[in-house]
Amino acid sequence: MFRKLQAQGYRIHLFYLWLPSIQLAIQRVRDRVQRGGHSVPEEDIRRRFGRGLKNLFLDYLPLLDDWTLLDNSGKRPQMIASANEGHIQIIASDLFHQTKEGWE
Repeated sequence: MFRKLQAQGYRIHLFYLWLPSIQLAIQRVRDRVQRGGHSVPEEDIRRRFGRGLKNLFLDYLPLLDDWTLLDNSGKRPQMIASANEGHIQIIASDLFHQTKEGWE
């Protein structure tokens, strides 16, 4: 789908909000539900956690024109890395390596 859109002149940008642990992802959903938001079953969170990172690195990043990887564990997202037309800039190398280890 991305290649088809790019062939039509679209540029594909992705912002990925990363969490360092499954436990934090589960807690975020619980907090959201407490505030009236929607729930996600814990087994879905666990199943999707590593798979999402694997898909990001293996499937999506090679196809994107630009991407930004953000650490979303704090009050405000912090940039981990970004790329523009294949030129990767790693801002927080320890976190970048941690994201890659999350699915390998």
